[in-house]
Amino acid sequence: MPQKYKFIIVAAVVLMLLGASALLYHTKVPVREAPDFTLTDLEGNTFNLSDFRGTTVIVDFMATWCNPCRAMTENLKSFHDKNPEIVIISIDIDTTESNEELGNFKSHYNASWIFAIDKEGVSKKYGVVAIPKTVIVNPSGEITFSHTGVISASRLSSEIERAESGG
Repeated sequence: MPQKYKFIIVAAVVLMLLGASALLYHTKVPVREAPDFTLTDLEGNTFNLSDFRGTTVIVDFMATWCNPCRAMTENLKSFHDKNPEIVIISIDIDTTESNEELGNFKSHYNASWIFAIDKEGVSKKYGVVAIPKTVIVNPSGEITFSHTGVISASRLSSEIERAESGG
């Protein structure tokens, strides 16, 4: 096979792999019902995702030692300061962390939303393989957006608007 054709084939394969990896990190998912879950927050209150039916919810999968998660928490704080009506649930996927460690993390960012440790395998239900992972659940309880990596407060606003408009 001539060298020119080998180069073209390799380039095509590389482009396909890059495109596929981009889909893994940013996915506007087909709308589907969000798996319900039950967790206990840092204050000892038990809650279900379904308790928040009728409002938009951001589910943030994270860990306190994860640097990108820290950046995402800053973005969530900025977003939540402007949109306090949106429910945010930050779920620490590291089950070895204590409530005290997670509470210190929450205090450090002056966060006022729900934090819980994933003692019930919620991250598995949501297919979390890397963090931070952000999932937006619309008022009907459907997942309308899923993204792995850090996203800006303005991007969150856009995706929330899309979720609430049914688009």
